[in-house]
Amino acid sequence: MASELDTEWIVVELTPQGEKEPPASVQRAAQKILGRCEVYVPALETKIGEDKSVHYLMPGYAFVRKERADRDYRRLEGTRLLQALLRTGKGLATVASAYIEELKEKLRAEVNQGIGVGDVVLICSGPYKNIEATVITEIPEDRAVQVHIELRSKQSIITLPRAALKVVDRAPLSLYFARLGYLRSWFKMASVVLQYRRTAAELERAFRAYDFVVRSLRTGRVLFTFVHAYPAAGAGLHEMHHEIQGRLNELQVVARWLQCGRALFNLVHFGSFEPLRAEIQRKYARYRLICQIEEQLKCLSDGVEHLARDLARDSKERGELSVQNVLVDGHNLAFRCAHAPALAKLTDTRGRPTGLILGFLRSLGALRKRYPEAQLWVTWDGSSRRRRARYPEYKARRTRKEVAVKVGDSVFDPLSVLRAVLPALGVTQVWNAEEEADDVIATLVRGELGGLTNLVYSTDRDFLQLVTASTMFLFPAVGSRKEVLYDVAGVEHQFGVPPGRVTHLRALFGDVSDNLPGVARVPKKVLKRLIRDYGSVEGVYTSGLASLNKGQYERLMEAQPQVKINLELMTLVDVSLSRTDPDIDSDGAAQVLHDLEIKAVPIVQTFLGKPVSN
Repeated sequence: MASELDTEWIVVELTPQGEKEPPASVQRAAQKILGRCEVYVPALETKIGEDKSVHYLMPGYAFVRKERADRDYRRLEGTRLLQALLRTGKGLATVASAYIEELKEKLRAEVNQGIGVGDVVLICSGPYKNIEATVITEIPEDRAVQVHIELRSKQSIITLPRAALKVVDRAPLSLYFARLGYLRSWFKMASVVLQYRRTAAELERAFRAYDFVVRSLRTGRVLFTFVHAYPAAGAGLHEMHHEIQGRLNELQVVARWLQCGRALFNLVHFGSFEPLRAEIQRKYARYRLICQIEEQLKCLSDGVEHLARDLARDSKERGELSVQNVLVDGHNLAFRCAHAPALAKLTDTRGRPTGLILGFLRSLGALRKRYPEAQLWVTWDGSSRRRRARYPEYKARRTRKEVAVKVGDSVFDPLSVLRAVLPALGVTQVWNAEEEADDVIATLVRGELGGLTNLVYSTDRDFLQLVTASTMFLFPAVGSRKEVLYDVAGVEHQFGVPPGRVTHLRALFGDVSDNLPGVARVPKKVLKRLIRDYGSVEGVYTSGLASLNKGQYERLMEAQPQVKINLELMTLVDVSLSRTDPDIDSDGAAQVLHDLEIKAVPIVQTFLGKPVSN
């Protein structure tokens, strides 16, 4: 008899009514038909008083543990809450128990939401439903928090489960962000003053001329219009015409100056300039000192930007990252979805495999929810010709299952469908037909997206070399391995060397997935020490290797040619780019998904935040 971990679960699609019912009702409905059976709905129900709140991980689906013949489970189809069983070409679609455990872990993570002290949340259930509150205390052991509610008549502190809350606004790192705002405002003002090279007296005369022209135009506009329209109206009027025209020329001069000095101009209020004159002169005396340290100010300004990025990285401890761009290794994600147990066997009624498309869009949608302000970029692999020319065995052992299949008289390619639908969902696609996606992403973060806060999403560790103060690398959860977010400190903690030296270390280690052998039978801690001490592969091999024993020395020298090839192939280079920019079309995207029998509404709303028209 199979162990509990080896059993499979049948995938059941819920009816529209079943999607509205709590998990317990769906479980009872299945048990009423089948008798004793185990049912899992990927959702968590929270009860507050008489009110209930349900958080769904996969709306519209449930799983029944398979313990009997397929025909017995077909009785679930067409009932009030259970609509259909998902099928593959070989029978009912099933997933392993390990996948169910992953769903449970993901559900716990989503319910937690990373809510922390100071966050503003919306209460979704109970007597305070739809009221905003502020989190004041965390209670991790109960998956709950204490929140402060302020109403007109009273203030309350209550304890609520995280599942009953929705984050409205993350708490700022109050003192740090406030000081950062003050610094940025001050730098903006100082930069204007540094550009102004005249005296305070000249500034005062310019403002007085401006004030005179404004009053002249306000009281004499009709006369000026008359004189301009009838030039033969008399010498006296012509003189006034020339006077006003001269003042207008002065106005134009002042207006041009205001284009670069408006921030300073806003400090001066007409009619009250005299009382401010002494104060302004004192400020100018201080600003003259600033002129002497202009270069230092630029350095300080750069430091503020680094501080902003540091604060953004620190905020990940609160479940929050300020990310401007998320770059996804497209083929890497697509083939992980193609081999996922719950997705590999999914097909529509015409036999077209849809699991890859569904899994890809759900994973990408999860990133959209997690980083709602970020621009999504999907990069695609081109050819590995350049690297294969250097080393013919490159990736020789990697076999990627062909995802395009023949359906009837035509060939169905899920990747082509994805490339067609992603622009309609607001996603930018980038590629180079002759290079790999790794080099494409490297080109983006070093060039067009340089200086912005970027997040690279892939299981390819070649991206570790791109980690900087503004670029992070997210290694997703795969199998039993948990998700890991690498910043500069994280890379150094994990590998013992900074990101700039990781490629040299990995060249010594080798890479099994790319069929690049490393230095055999030399402990990794020894290789790490060598890179820490000598900084690079070249530094290691020119050092003499006096600290190694005879066996280690011989193995390292024997591997030298291969190590240098590894370094060359692992180093990401800048390449030319081709792209498809977003062309948002919610109805067009929905039509493509409907044709594949994929529920379009939740996907389109996740990416575009708006409903789909019927």
